[in-house]
Amino acid sequence: GREAPGAGLAWELPPGWKEHPPTQPRVGSFVVPSRPGLECSVTLLSGAGGGLAANVNRWRGQLGLTALGAAEFAALPTLSVLGHPARLVEVENDGSGLLGVVCELGAETVFIKMTGPAGALREERENFIAFCRSLSRESGR
Repeated sequence: GREAPGAGLAWELPPGWKEHPPTQPRVGSFVVPSRPGLECSVTLLSGAGGGLAANVNRWRGQLGLTALGAAEFAALPTLSVLGHPARLVEVENDGSGLLGVVCELGAETVFIKMTGPAGALREERENFIAFCRSLSRESGR
């Protein structure tokens, strides 16, 4: 595992992933050299960051897709991140894709997003989910 400076987060890098120095407001930035065009980022924002549904629909909008209604949003799959339920967003349009996870931690919200060619994203999906599940708080905080 490795920690993000100042963010108090640690994670396990999936095989083949490579870490890049993050730029604000990211706390983690990653590429998968064997899959050109794939990029993953971890961002930690204080507060709700605008709310889960708003962020999910912002991501969908980035790929030119319509917003989800409340029922569709409620139907999104969840996984456990940092001991909290997090929504998994999977979007594809015109050969581009986005995998995203939004996890509300009370005072903070963690966003984990991977973008790139849709085919490469599908191949990296399990690693992305494993990465999300590997996030932990640094000990001693």
